[in-house]
Amino acid sequence: MKKPISLLSMFVFLTILISCSGKKAEQTEQEVEEKKPEPKPAFSGKTLVGTTHTVADYAAWEKIYLEVSIPEARVGVLRGIDDPNLIVVFEYSTSHEDAKAFLNSEELKGHMKRGGVNSEPVSIYYDMKYMSEDEVTVPYRLAINHEVKDFDSWKTAFDNDEARRQEAGLTLMGMAASPDNPNLVYIMFGAEDLDKAKAMLENPELKQAMEDGGVISEPEFTFWQIPTNIQ
Repeated sequence: MKKPISLLSMFVFLTILISCSGKKAEQTEQEVEEKKPEPKPAFSGKTLVGTTHTVADYAAWEKIYLEVSIPEARVGVLRGIDDPNLIVVFEYSTSHEDAKAFLNSEELKGHMKRGGVNSEPVSIYYDMKYMSEDEVTVPYRLAINHEVKDFDSWKTAFDNDEARRQEAGLTLMGMAASPDNPNLVYIMFGAEDLDKAKAMLENPELKQAMEDGGVISEPEFTFWQIPTNIQ
């Protein structure tokens, strides 16, 4: 004859059952948590870094760059007009501090070595003031940087000179200031015709207009070409 199950035994059995069920549920939640994809970095779009260096072979470098870079961070890559292996890479960052930490990391140094970077990289950090959302298909870029007395006053004069830039075939793509000096201005244009753009830069009237607008340093003008593969 079977012995009846005591209340104490039943209590112990139920306690073990509930405990096991709780652990199973806990493990299931943990497994689900582990399967969640890691969140992507929240690139602000307000902080940008541009890194310039030369490479042994552009095509080889580009392959590595597309393999290891984060698409959400990419802004653009430019190549030198006279030296197509001279490149500048623009990327959004979560912050300037994060960008500096990554640029100094062994991980990035390893990627650069694999990509054939053969000069010391030079990075510039930008606080973005404007970034065009329009697609610009012209083949060249014109980068300008200079210091101004006061950004807001200079910006007013800059806006009033739009007709000159349109006549030269320039399209404003981006504008930024240095995080260390808000009056150090960086401007990027799309250029459809190098000769027309260069003629505008050599016109004495532009120099006078820049001085009248509050430019207090010698402007630096650099032309670049754009590669076709990097989106």
